[in-house]
Amino acid sequence: VRPAAAPRRAHKPKHAAYAIGDPIAGLRLAGAVANRERTRVHLVWDAPEAAGLTGQRIERAPRPTGPWRVAASPPMTRRSVELDIAHTTDWFRVGLERGSHITYGQPIRAQLVGRSPYQLGDRVVPFAPYHKAVVSAVVHAPAALRAPEVAPLVLLVHGNNGVCRAEGDVDYCEMTMVRDRTCPDGMRWTPNAQGMAWLADTLAAAGMVAVVIDANTTNCIPLPGTVQGRVTLMLEHLRQWRIWGTGGGRPFGPRWAGRVDLSKVAIVGHSNGAEAAALVPEMLGRSRWDATLKGVDVGAIVSVAASDSLLSVVDGPALLTVLGSCDQQVTFMDGKRIHDRSLPARRAPLAEALIIGANHNGFNSRWLMDEAMDSPSGSMETACPNAMKLPGEVQRRLLGLLASSFIDAVVRQDVQPEAFMRAEAPTPSAFEAYLEQKVEMRWSYADPIRQVIDPFDGRDPKMRNALGGQNRFVGFKLAARCFARDCDGEFDHPVWALRLEWQQADARAIFPLGNFDASSFSVLSFRASQCLHGEHNRADHDRDLLIRLVDAAGNEATMRLSEAGRLRFPSTLARPKPKLPYMREQLHTVRMPLAAFKSRNDRLDLTRLTTISLETAVPGHHRGAIVLSQLELSR
Repeated sequence: VRPAAAPRRAHKPKHAAYAIGDPIAGLRLAGAVANRERTRVHLVWDAPEAAGLTGQRIERAPRPTGPWRVAASPPMTRRSVELDIAHTTDWFRVGLERGSHITYGQPIRAQLVGRSPYQLGDRVVPFAPYHKAVVSAVVHAPAALRAPEVAPLVLLVHGNNGVCRAEGDVDYCEMTMVRDRTCPDGMRWTPNAQGMAWLADTLAAAGMVAVVIDANTTNCIPLPGTVQGRVTLMLEHLRQWRIWGTGGGRPFGPRWAGRVDLSKVAIVGHSNGAEAAALVPEMLGRSRWDATLKGVDVGAIVSVAASDSLLSVVDGPALLTVLGSCDQQVTFMDGKRIHDRSLPARRAPLAEALIIGANHNGFNSRWLMDEAMDSPSGSMETACPNAMKLPGEVQRRLLGLLASSFIDAVVRQDVQPEAFMRAEAPTPSAFEAYLEQKVEMRWSYADPIRQVIDPFDGRDPKMRNALGGQNRFVGFKLAARCFARDCDGEFDHPVWALRLEWQQADARAIFPLGNFDASSFSVLSFRASQCLHGEHNRADHDRDLLIRLVDAAGNEATMRLSEAGRLRFPSTLARPKPKLPYMREQLHTVRMPLAAFKSRNDRLDLTRLTTISLETAVPGHHRGAIVLSQLELSR
């Protein structure tokens, strides 16, 4: 246990300062589609305060200082527009009209996108089939990067899938197809990499250099080979980008020399590509002696529906894990285990989003197979009711919003992710405007700056916490430390936790802190999940608790959990279906601002906190069962 994580390694910001999102009006670049003729961007903004508003407008300028011209005047009921980029760089802002007066938000930037393929032929790639793979990709990038701007470099790598597509959009995967790089008559090469191009366009319009890697020639090999092949393939691409990003070279000449940030590369991976992404930082660490990778490091990973065959740990880069509740390819949402194993050693923010209704294949626009399974009765039944499933276009749009926001924050700006990713605020209303429907997300978040109160690791039979205090549990039917499925058969997180069960209104879990100075922290943070089994929790109902802080002088302040977040019933299905093994107890984060406690009692001395307690005194919540983990003070 360490009292607070060391700051992230020093990194001098090299990116030109500009806004990717407007924190005032909520204007953001939500998506982009590029072709040879044009780049069309989708702009969305938060719902404005309606009182007194008479109109709204989107204005465009070639520079953040103007001159500004009206690009669109949508009705007040709309919060989204699609516009073509008029210059190599366009700036946009929202104007809200109140009679003759107009209030403007901050400008954001969108860029014309160009695409440039490169094909370097076969390279020796250990673990790939036949130890060779084609090093091939398409670069999606701003058409003009103006000095002294240095753009984030983002690699996108798809998952394992068939490499030859037959009529009826059925994909086949055989080793001979990979070896010969050809498909039988009547089949065509499956465009797996093109299924990530939609995201690359969005990242490029936001000012990033997005490289969509074709990993087809590392497909068709059993796990973990297809993952290891992708790791070494990504390293080959990074070796080449080090050449281009330092001195330049064919086929791009000096175009990228000094223009991409190799010290904080971002990787977006899907499925086996996501698991491979998690292994790249470790492999780079082992390659410090390799001059061809000197100065190359990973700053962020966006892990989408990852597999978990090699038990990887991400201990350096920031990590955003994206899970789909209706995933039938990775049925246990394995990516959460990478997130969980990475928590103790974290040196950068770790965020995790469970998207209710998202499936596995929908994140790749070229994966066309519907996800279904054989039920015990022999009929075909999907993992989620059809009414609950998200259309593929919706979950891809959502991933684009999440990935661009996360990479921009932790790589370009070197700051915390947005508040909604930290489980501290609702999802921005602009998301609904872009998705054209409401989507439920459940978040976990862990900041590197923290003081662990109790890791619940079970090593101390006397139940002492990390600060040496003797914990007390009063009035609980059960209060026991546990690990993974020892906590509950449906709790498959690889973490230590505390299972609490109660049937009365005055149960209290008391964590003594000594006289701890919490003034350098901003939140009390913990992860929790309602238990599925037993009589304690009502299906589809939130669970609430009272949280109490006490200082050395006896001053105290209380706050209900529901005032800061929600402890929801597990919802990987709309309703329980015992024959389908998809109900899981999923940990999610609640972050309770210390300032909110202070506002309840100004005498509360945060420099001398003595006790934190969780109590069952909330009316209507006098019975319950939860699993609690990761109790800490955090930034």
